[in-house]
Amino acid sequence: MNSHIADITDDVVVHGRPDREGHGLYNFYSILIALLRNTLLQEIPVDLYFSLPFIAGEYSYKFSLGFFAEFGICDQHGDYARKLTEAKLIEVIEWCQSATPINWVRATDIAYGKPGDNWEAYERQNAEVRIYNPRNIPLPDLILIDTNMMHDGKEVTTKSLAFDSIDTAGMIIWIPYLYEIEEGIINSCPKCEKKDIEQV
Repeated sequence: MNSHIADITDDVVVHGRPDREGHGLYNFYSILIALLRNTLLQEIPVDLYFSLPFIAGEYSYKFSLGFFAEFGICDQHGDYARKLTEAKLIEVIEWCQSATPINWVRATDIAYGKPGDNWEAYERQNAEVRIYNPRNIPLPDLILIDTNMMHDGKEVTTKSLAFDSIDTAGMIIWIPYLYEIEEGIINSCPKCEKKDIEQV
């Protein structure tokens, strides 16, 4: 706060004068800049405003992979924004608050059949996640999916990661595609959903 303004103790009476010379905007900026010169300012964290979180009721959330996860692609209607409803987000948050956190690298190691004991690597990559898993499905069946791809002219099947990661309520939460589809946690194409409703 400006020290001159802070020192005002009496009732303030505002006076004005007609802008006969047409300098009103200049005078306003001149006074504003003079006040700002004498004001203690905090550093403005501009980077925090580059990508604002989504809002669902009282909660906010961000997709950990940003733009790459924020949009889905419908073969018929093109790109659409992916989002969680307030009810689904609350359901996920409430379940995950009592879930045991796990190191994210360890979780993927276990899913791929490794022992999950590479503690040196886990210390280097020490972020913990909570995995939404109300049915307690084993990690290999939960966060991996079979993906077909071409290799040396042959189609091969490989295991790919199958979850969305969101930052919300002070947690990093993995939401497996399995639950997203079964429980409708993240929307699909809204035009297709509307068409399905109209056909019912």
